[in-house]
Amino acid sequence: MPRRFNVSVIVLAAALAATFSSNDAIARMRDAAAAAAATQGTDKPAPDTAEATAYKQKRFDDCIAIWDKGTHMTKEQWRRTCKNSLEDLPGL
Repeated sequence: MPRRFNVSVIVLAAALAATFSSNDAIARMRDAAAAAAATQGTDKPAPDTAEATAYKQKRFDDCIAIWDKGTHMTKEQWRRTCKNSLEDLPGL
Protein backbone atom coordinates (compact mmCIF):
# COMPACT_ATOMS: atom_id res chain seq x y z
CA MET A 1 0.00 0.00 0.00
CA PRO A 2 2.70 2.61 0.85
CA ARG A 3 4.43 1.99 -2.49
CA ARG A 4 1.24 2.62 -4.43
CA PHE A 5 0.72 5.76 -2.39
CA ASN A 6 4.20 7.03 -3.32
CA VAL A 7 3.52 6.43 -7.00
CA SER A 8 0.22 8.26 -6.68
CA VAL A 9 1.96 11.21 -5.03
CA ILE A 10 4.52 11.40 -7.83
CA VAL A 11 1.85 11.16 -10.51
CA LEU A 12 -0.22 13.81 -8.77
CA ALA A 13 2.82 16.08 -8.37
CA ALA A 14 3.66 15.68 -12.03
CA ALA A 15 0.08 16.46 -13.01
CA LEU A 16 0.04 19.56 -10.81
CA ALA A 17 3.38 20.67 -12.24
CA ALA A 18 1.94 20.43 -15.73
CA THR A 19 -1.16 22.33 -14.73
CA PHE A 20 0.67 25.25 -13.16
CA SER A 21 3.70 25.48 -15.40
CA SER A 22 4.63 26.81 -18.80
CA ASN A 23 4.18 25.03 -22.12
CA ASP A 24 7.91 24.24 -22.08
CA ALA A 25 7.58 22.33 -18.80
CA ILE A 26 4.57 20.45 -20.14
CA ALA A 27 6.57 19.46 -23.21
CA ARG A 28 9.46 18.26 -21.02
CA MET A 29 7.05 16.25 -18.90
CA ARG A 30 5.52 14.68 -22.00
CA ASP A 31 9.02 13.81 -23.24
CA ALA A 32 9.93 12.27 -19.88
CA ALA A 33 6.73 10.21 -19.86
CA ALA A 34 7.39 9.04 -23.44
CA ALA A 35 10.94 8.07 -22.51
CA ALA A 36 9.68 6.15 -19.47
CA ALA A 37 7.09 4.35 -21.57
CA ALA A 38 9.71 3.48 -24.18
CA THR A 39 11.98 1.90 -21.59
CA GLN A 40 9.18 0.01 -19.88
CA GLY A 41 9.60 -3.70 -20.32
CA THR A 42 13.28 -3.50 -21.26
CA ASP A 43 15.83 -5.54 -19.39
CA LYS A 44 17.18 -3.80 -16.34
CA PRO A 45 20.85 -4.21 -15.41
CA ALA A 46 21.89 -6.65 -12.72
CA PRO A 47 22.01 -5.09 -9.24
CA ASP A 48 25.33 -3.87 -7.82
CA THR A 49 26.90 -3.19 -11.22
CA ALA A 50 28.12 0.00 -12.84
CA GLU A 51 25.24 -0.27 -15.30
CA ALA A 52 22.72 -0.46 -12.45
CA THR A 53 24.24 2.63 -10.83
CA ALA A 54 24.09 4.53 -14.13
CA TYR A 55 20.50 3.36 -14.71
CA LYS A 56 19.41 4.54 -11.26
CA GLN A 57 21.18 7.90 -11.76
CA LYS A 58 19.42 8.36 -15.12
CA ARG A 59 16.03 7.69 -13.51
CA PHE A 60 16.85 10.20 -10.75
CA ASP A 61 17.98 12.81 -13.30
CA ASP A 62 14.77 12.29 -15.32
CA CYS A 63 12.69 12.78 -12.18
CA ILE A 64 14.55 15.98 -11.27
CA ALA A 65 14.19 17.27 -14.85
CA ILE A 66 10.40 17.54 -14.66
CA TRP A 67 10.45 19.90 -11.67
CA ASP A 68 9.29 23.42 -12.48
CA LYS A 69 8.89 26.65 -10.50
CA GLY A 70 5.12 26.16 -10.69
CA THR A 71 5.37 22.85 -8.85
CA HIS A 72 3.78 22.78 -5.40
CA MET A 73 7.11 21.66 -3.88
CA THR A 74 10.45 23.35 -3.53
CA LYS A 75 13.24 21.89 -5.64
CA GLU A 76 14.79 20.35 -2.52
CA GLN A 77 11.48 18.69 -1.57
CA TRP A 78 11.14 17.40 -5.16
CA ARG A 79 14.72 16.06 -5.04
CA ARG A 80 13.98 14.24 -1.77
CA THR A 81 10.77 12.77 -3.23
CA CYS A 82 12.64 11.55 -6.32
CA LYS A 83 15.30 9.94 -4.13
CA ASN A 84 12.74 8.29 -1.84
CA SER A 85 10.75 7.02 -4.79
CA LEU A 86 13.78 5.33 -6.30
CA GLU A 87 14.55 3.65 -2.98
CA ASP A 88 10.93 2.65 -2.28
CA LEU A 89 10.12 1.56 -5.84
CA PRO A 90 13.29 0.04 -7.28
CA GLY A 91 11.35 -1.88 -9.92
CA LEU A 92 10.02 1.18 -11.70
